[in-house]
Amino acid sequence: MTQYWFFYTPLCGTCATASAWLDILEASGDIQVERKNISEYPQTAVDWEITSVPCLMKTVNNIPEARMYAMQDITAMYEFLTR
Repeated sequence: MTQYWFFYTPLCGTCATASAWLDILEASGDIQVERKNISEYPQTAVDWEITSVPCLMKTVNNIPEARMYAMQDITAMYEFLTR
Protein backbone atom coordinates (compact mmCIF):
# COMPACT_ATOMS: atom_id res chain seq x y z
CA MET A 1 0.00 0.00 0.00
CA THR A 2 1.39 3.38 -1.01
CA GLN A 3 1.09 6.25 1.48
CA TYR A 4 2.32 9.82 1.57
CA TRP A 5 3.51 11.58 4.70
CA PHE A 6 4.34 15.20 5.48
CA PHE A 7 6.67 15.77 8.42
CA TYR A 8 6.96 19.28 9.86
CA THR A 9 7.56 21.31 12.99
CA PRO A 10 5.11 23.99 14.13
CA LEU A 11 7.65 26.85 14.11
CA CYS A 12 9.05 26.10 10.63
CA GLY A 13 8.02 28.80 8.16
CA THR A 14 8.80 26.69 5.11
CA CYS A 15 6.73 23.88 6.64
CA ALA A 16 3.77 26.24 6.97
CA THR A 17 4.03 27.26 3.32
CA ALA A 18 4.31 23.64 2.17
CA SER A 19 1.35 22.70 4.38
CA ALA A 20 -0.77 25.39 2.74
CA TRP A 21 0.17 24.01 -0.68
CA LEU A 22 -0.83 20.53 0.52
CA ASP A 23 -4.22 21.93 1.57
CA ILE A 24 -4.74 23.08 -2.02
CA LEU A 25 -3.60 19.76 -3.50
CA GLU A 26 -5.73 17.71 -1.11
CA ALA A 27 -8.80 19.81 -1.92
CA SER A 28 -8.89 18.10 -5.32
CA GLY A 29 -9.86 14.89 -3.54
CA ASP A 30 -7.28 12.81 -5.44
CA ILE A 31 -4.40 13.32 -3.01
CA GLN A 32 -4.20 12.30 0.64
CA VAL A 33 -1.21 13.02 2.84
CA GLU A 34 -0.81 12.09 6.50
CA ARG A 35 0.73 15.00 8.43
CA LYS A 36 2.96 14.47 11.44
CA ASN A 37 4.73 16.90 13.76
CA ILE A 38 8.18 15.31 13.77
CA SER A 39 8.75 16.55 17.34
CA GLU A 40 6.05 14.12 18.47
CA TYR A 41 7.50 11.18 16.50
CA PRO A 42 11.27 11.17 17.17
CA GLN A 43 11.62 7.41 16.70
CA THR A 44 9.96 7.63 13.28
CA ALA A 45 12.50 10.29 12.33
CA VAL A 46 15.31 7.89 13.26
CA ASP A 47 13.75 4.78 11.75
CA TRP A 48 12.82 6.47 8.47
CA GLU A 49 16.05 8.53 8.34
CA ILE A 50 14.33 11.91 8.14
CA THR A 51 17.14 14.44 8.14
CA SER A 52 15.23 17.75 8.05
CA VAL A 53 11.81 19.33 7.73
CA PRO A 54 9.73 19.87 5.82
CA CYS A 55 9.85 16.31 4.50
CA LEU A 56 7.35 14.85 2.08
CA MET A 57 7.73 11.08 2.00
CA LYS A 58 6.34 8.21 -0.03
CA THR A 59 6.15 4.81 1.66
CA VAL A 60 5.22 1.46 0.16
CA ASN A 61 4.14 -1.15 2.70
CA ASN A 62 5.42 1.21 5.41
CA ILE A 63 8.93 1.31 3.92
CA PRO A 64 10.29 4.68 2.77
CA GLU A 65 10.64 4.78 -1.02
CA ALA A 66 11.18 8.47 -1.78
CA ARG A 67 11.68 11.77 0.04
CA MET A 68 11.30 15.39 -0.95
CA TYR A 69 12.95 18.01 1.24
CA ALA A 70 13.13 21.08 -0.99
CA MET A 71 9.57 22.32 -1.38
CA GLN A 72 10.26 24.44 -4.45
CA ASP A 73 6.66 25.06 -5.45
CA ILE A 74 3.23 23.49 -5.53
CA THR A 75 3.88 22.01 -8.99
CA ALA A 76 6.93 20.08 -7.76
CA MET A 77 4.92 18.77 -4.82
CA TYR A 78 2.09 17.69 -7.12
CA GLU A 79 4.52 15.86 -9.39
CA PHE A 80 6.08 14.07 -6.40
CA LEU A 81 2.63 13.00 -5.16
CA THR A 82 1.38 11.76 -8.51
CA ARG A 83 4.34 9.96 -10.05
